[in-house]
Amino acid sequence: MSHDNSDTGLDRATDPLEPAPGPDSAGPGLSSTPSQGSGPLKNTDMNCPPEAKSTLPELQITEKSGGLGEVARLSGPLVISFVSSSIMGLTDMLVVGQVGTGEQGGVGVGSAISWGLTSMAAGVVSVVSTYVAQAWGAGKRDQLARWTAAGFVAVALFAPFLLAAGVFIPDLVGLLDPTEAIEGPLIEYTTLMVLGSPAMLMAFVFISFYRGVGDTITPMVLTVGAIALNILLDLLLVFGWLGFPEMGVSGAALASVTATSLELVAFTVLYFHGKNARDYLTNMPAALRMRDLISFFKTGFPVGLGWLADNFAFNVMTLIIASSTAAATAAHSIAIQIVNFALMPAIAISVAGSTLVGQYIGAGRPDLSRRAASWTMKLNLALMGTLSLVFVIFRRDIVSLFNPDAEVIADGAFAITMAALFQVFDALSISADGAFRGAGQTVFPMVTRILIMNVLLIPLGLLGAHYGPSPLEGIWTAAVLAISLQGLIMFAKYRKGKWAYHSIEAVVGEKGR
Repeated sequence: MSHDNSDTGLDRATDPLEPAPGPDSAGPGLSSTPSQGSGPLKNTDMNCPPEAKSTLPELQITEKSGGLGEVARLSGPLVISFVSSSIMGLTDMLVVGQVGTGEQGGVGVGSAISWGLTSMAAGVVSVVSTYVAQAWGAGKRDQLARWTAAGFVAVALFAPFLLAAGVFIPDLVGLLDPTEAIEGPLIEYTTLMVLGSPAMLMAFVFISFYRGVGDTITPMVLTVGAIALNILLDLLLVFGWLGFPEMGVSGAALASVTATSLELVAFTVLYFHGKNARDYLTNMPAALRMRDLISFFKTGFPVGLGWLADNFAFNVMTLIIASSTAAATAAHSIAIQIVNFALMPAIAISVAGSTLVGQYIGAGRPDLSRRAASWTMKLNLALMGTLSLVFVIFRRDIVSLFNPDAEVIADGAFAITMAALFQVFDALSISADGAFRGAGQTVFPMVTRILIMNVLLIPLGLLGAHYGPSPLEGIWTAAVLAISLQGLIMFAKYRKGKWAYHSIEAVVGEKGR
């Protein structure tokens, strides 16, 4: 297969979503011309003992590699997994909404705060998939367990801070001065969710590993099982059915933490035993070195800081709205949950694209990395453009499913309409970010997020909250401007195409494969 404008099956002259090809050699071990033909890649790591050889076939390169079919095949189980995960938050909102508007607002704000506190660690852990994907593409099976171990080291470093934060949640909430209606539920829900976050992060390490090797079915099965258990426990613990204690908001949080903890147990058993251990060599010594950890955190910290900046900005906006009215807080919380739910398929497709980008970069095929990224962006634009129309047409009906209060419906409908305006721009940003992360280029997205979400959005939101018709309307209008600009900046960087020629030296090696 020769490298020209047809190597991706696309004509760049008419395809604005295809990133530009790079120079003949723009990174260690990478070339703009295919170097592996169409046959299987060979395992080039000779340090792997004979008894530890994987039984899995090598990564296959065909004419369909990086195409729509491969992106869709990998995305399908991921979409189910991500949507199921989002259902956990929606279930808490729906069930607790039957208890009261204040309780529902507390759960919504608590979800935002608990995720904000864990987002830094989750961002760092997420690059397990990047390292595993590039190692998989390079045929270095004995590195897979090494990068999973690096993820667990990251969780161990963050866990003490998260547990300490969970203990001091009442003091933190007191400083935020929320309305009396949501303060109690907010403290209850956030405390339990933050204390249970280390289990969530450890499960995320395993999920990131499986994504990196291209297995999206195993995490899907376990995630769907955990969500089903969470829904059952929500009903039992929130309302006290079948003799269980009626715990209200605390029951919703306990249901989520319990379901996630059992999911972690299942992942642990699968990873270290049986067929998975033989296929991925996960029962072999990880051989994690200090230079590996330095590389891992060098790539991971920018992702974590970017996620933290993103969540910090939205948490500030959420807390401003929480100081207004209970109805506005509930409406904002519902809108955030709906938008996050709608984003899940797009993020799933982006993760699939990121995995393929990493694998093909590891295999020395930047042309296929670019092809996978292009199809990822096309799918996301089509998806989120459709969601924009759904949001506008059914905005009031969607909100009324969560809360029948007229004021909540009016405020929530406005927020969802604003969200419809930035969906396409969010698709550009999410897709480009996936491509960058698959290549291990994480600094530019971090800088962009900090500048847009913290330097721009927070001041705009404060101005909008003060001078706008209401805090909710001012803040959501500011969000449209900021998120749209972020999408355009990320897309401009993506179009240059240089990211496809970047490999992680700790995985591929200084002199390439």
